[in-house]
Amino acid sequence: MRAAFLLSASALALAAGPAAAADGDISSVLLSSGGLAEIVRGFEADGPAAIEVTVPATQVDDVLKSLVVADPAGTVTGVSLVGSDSVAEAFRNLPFGPGDLASPAAVAQAMRGFTAEVDDGEGNAARGVILGVDRVQRPSEGAAFELPAVSLLLADGSVRQLTLGPAAKVTFTDAGIRQKIAEAGRALRGGKDDGAKTVRVETEGAGPRRVEVSYVAAAPVWKVAYRAIAGADDKVRIQGWAVLENATGEDWDDVTVTLSSSNPVALRQRLYDMYWRPRAEAPIALPGGPVNVGIDDGALQRTKPAGEDFAYEASDMEMPAAAAPPRSMQELASIAGFAQRTRVEPSAPTQQVTAVEGDVGVRFTIPRPVDLPSGHTLSVPIIDADYEAELVSLWQPSGGSRHPVAALFLTNGGDGSLPPGIFTVFDEEGYLGDAQILGIPPGETRFAAYAADPKVTVDTDGGETRRIASARVENGVLVLTRRFERTTDYDIEGPETAARTVMIDHPRQLGWDARSETEVVSDNGSSMRLKTRLEPGATATVRVLESRLGEEQYMLLEQDYGALVAWSETRGIDPAIREKLAGLAERRRALAEAEDEVERIATAFQRLDADQDRVRRNLQSVPSNSELARTYLEAMAELDGRLAEAAKRREAAERTVEELRTAYEEAVAAL
Repeated sequence: MRAAFLLSASALALAAGPAAAADGDISSVLLSSGGLAEIVRGFEADGPAAIEVTVPATQVDDVLKSLVVADPAGTVTGVSLVGSDSVAEAFRNLPFGPGDLASPAAVAQAMRGFTAEVDDGEGNAARGVILGVDRVQRPSEGAAFELPAVSLLLADGSVRQLTLGPAAKVTFTDAGIRQKIAEAGRALRGGKDDGAKTVRVETEGAGPRRVEVSYVAAAPVWKVAYRAIAGADDKVRIQGWAVLENATGEDWDDVTVTLSSSNPVALRQRLYDMYWRPRAEAPIALPGGPVNVGIDDGALQRTKPAGEDFAYEASDMEMPAAAAPPRSMQELASIAGFAQRTRVEPSAPTQQVTAVEGDVGVRFTIPRPVDLPSGHTLSVPIIDADYEAELVSLWQPSGGSRHPVAALFLTNGGDGSLPPGIFTVFDEEGYLGDAQILGIPPGETRFAAYAADPKVTVDTDGGETRRIASARVENGVLVLTRRFERTTDYDIEGPETAARTVMIDHPRQLGWDARSETEVVSDNGSSMRLKTRLEPGATATVRVLESRLGEEQYMLLEQDYGALVAWSETRGIDPAIREKLAGLAERRRALAEAEDEVERIATAFQRLDADQDRVRRNLQSVPSNSELARTYLEAMAELDGRLAEAAKRREAAERTVEELRTAYEEAVAAL
């Protein structure tokens, strides 16, 4: 039984082991529509084995995330590779950097204070402590030039300078320094960025066996290009060709290739980079208080049941009689205006591809091993079968045109899904157009629109009405239920010389019920698809009735006489409620009249009061014993009497209003 070991970044271990085997050959590749490739490599091992897998540097994170080792008689002991910061780590404890290794003079300048043996390359050598590096001029047959010169403190206390020529050599006497320099050189060699990284897998096992290593990496998305050829008896031959690329960086030789239409969640994480967790710096306690250091915060599948009736009278609409179904795909092709000629027949597929339907997609395994050089493209047939189809004219309001599109109404009657792809549609005459589908699961139907149909026109018309359907009274509130109804007519005119099967996509609105006497192909709540048949030269009207109920609330105490009368005369309201509303309207009328009487008396009182004020001002402007004064006094007395009488009438009218309002409120409460 094979043992599989799942490895993550935390399982990486640096360990010495057996000699590494060469890169294993790619034995199989699984390409998914999510832009990923599962690559399997095989190795022949005997006893403990060290397997080296060289991958592009861009795939290292994916390898660390998904590496799986399958060893039938072994155990994984470690996985290692040169770290992303290996060069920086190697030079962390050295007084010089990678750039200083470019020349002995740069190394000597960086290693001041260390003891070294310096040979100038011309037979002169000395041993001492490096004091520094200067540049001195050397004469030549032409112009003078400069060379670096190392100053050494010799054992006798003297200072000597040696010029470093092209063959100069600097050797440090400290064995530890020599080891660190050697390690730095190895780090430079291992950390060289050549676009590829080597992952070393070590296993402990016994005997000869085959070890497989698999991992998931980014890959180009494989595509499907379909050929759809109209056949007889409403059948369409569908031949799907997969188009894929080899982007693994090496040639495929006898590789088993499987294509998956699944679209998995594909995440990336920088597992190969070094991350250092930031730490807060503790302040140093100094006299006078601490030193504060700032811390960085840093479609359409619910089909109407056959025979379902709609709740409305047939006389409400005039609909065309049901037409006979299309006779054949040849007839439909001729309807489109194409002349007959030799049928286009593709060749039979060269190999039988097995499709396996999974939970989230379908898999196609190419039966023959694939040979494909790196960077090359392969196209291979994976689907070849007859499917039920109907040629129709599909009109959608979102298209913005009076003319529908010609489309294949394709049903997947097979056991496997049809992956998304582009369709090239043919008939007896040849090429008809291109279409695109987003995939068809088993048992479902999709449209593949491939051309415009200018011989069919669709015009829309309609209107909306509303009426009260019912009413009730709750706590002095009149609740009216209104029925909103909308009618949409699709007036279809077909060609004079050909029949048509026309489908209409009617947009639905949330909360509205829709019905139609025309055949409903499907209804998903947001769109209703209707189907009708037009004979040559015929016209048809597809009508859709939509309705919804809505509630409106009115405080009866705030309503006027006119509104109450209108509601009491509405037929949609229950007769008992209508009668109560009529009685309430009479009370509201009486109350309104009493309120008007109070207003009239108040207006008359204000006029009398104004007259009295005017007479009073006149009286003050004439002599008190004059005849005119006596006239004004008589007028004042008359006005006083009339004001007193008006005040009494106003008080009586106000009492009447209060009594009628109380009675009206009691009547509303009684409802």
